[in-house]
Formats: sequence, structure tokens, C-alpha cells
Amino acid sequence: MSSTQRASIFDDADEKGPAPDAFRPTPKKAPSSEELKALDEAAARHNFLPRDPSPRASRPSERSQSPRRGKGPKVQLNLRIAESLKERFQSIVDATELRHETVFRMALEALERDLNAK
Repeated sequence: MSSTQRASIFDDADEKGPAPDAFRPTPKKAPSSEELKALDEAAARHNFLPRDPSPRASRPSERSQSPRRGKGPKVQLNLRIAESLKERFQSIVDATELRHETVFRMALEALERDLNAK
């Protein structure tokens, strides 16, 4: 091809190559009943046990199903704190089954009340 123009993919297939239809995937055929029977027999001979569906995880907690408060935009707060403080905070979150954000907000409100009372 010595021309300066590119070949079009829409040109006749006879002149430029295979037609776009040549690239369509062929549908997969379902295995015949004889093939399925042979597979079942081979599985039985080799003691193959089919996998049972895994048991469903426990029901999601009511906390995850409750509507979320404060759906506005969020920002991330990163703090460098002692491991003991982190463990104390996490134990409060676990004991109250509240979200981290809620426990943090409650702690700030309690601190503000304490500061305003003085």
C-alpha cells in the first residue's frame, strides 16, 4: 500500500481483509446429555464432591440498616495519639455500637459543656 491515506475499516472485506462480522463471538453450546453423564461418572470415580454453597453470613446488624444521619460532605481527621487513647476510643465505640463519627461528636459536645460550665 503506497498511498498516503489510511485504509478504512469499512471498505469491502474482499479487498482489505475480513469483514467485521468475522469477529463476532460464536455462542457456546451447552454440553450434551452424554457429556454430562460422562462428567458425572468421572466425578464419582474420583470421589469428587461438589462444593455446596457457603452459608450466608449472619444478618446485618440493625445499625447498618438504620438511616444514616448527617449525610453531608465529610472530611477526614487524622490524629497522632497514644495507642492507649486509641484503644479507649475504640472500646467506647464497640460498647455503644455507635459510629466513630457519633462518638467523636458526643465527646466534643461533652467537652464543650464541661468548658462552658466553668
